[in-house]
Amino acid sequence: MDGLTQALLQNGLPGIILAILAKAFWTFLQRRDQEYRTAMERHDKTVAAKDREIARLNELRVKEQRQAAELNAQIAKGALEMSEALAADIDQTFSPPERLLP
Repeated sequence: MDGLTQALLQNGLPGIILAILAKAFWTFLQRRDQEYRTAMERHDKTVAAKDREIARLNELRVKEQRQAAELNAQIAKGALEMSEALAADIDQTFSPPERLLP
């Protein structure tokens, strides 16, 4: 015997009305619960996608920083070579002639 039949037999019309309302409310709660569950799943997927995008952008930023550091190192190496060459040129230009050295 289902709940509606049992309620009708025990309590008459008020019992069946109460059973129908209880069943409707239970169905409403189940449907609402499923809607919330679906919304949470959608939210979780959105958050995961945003996390992946943030990680990808962070990897690009790190790569760009590494390239910038390498470029700075090349520039510094070039500047050092130029200063060494200039120092050698200055030393050669302004050194006293060998005949004046003791």
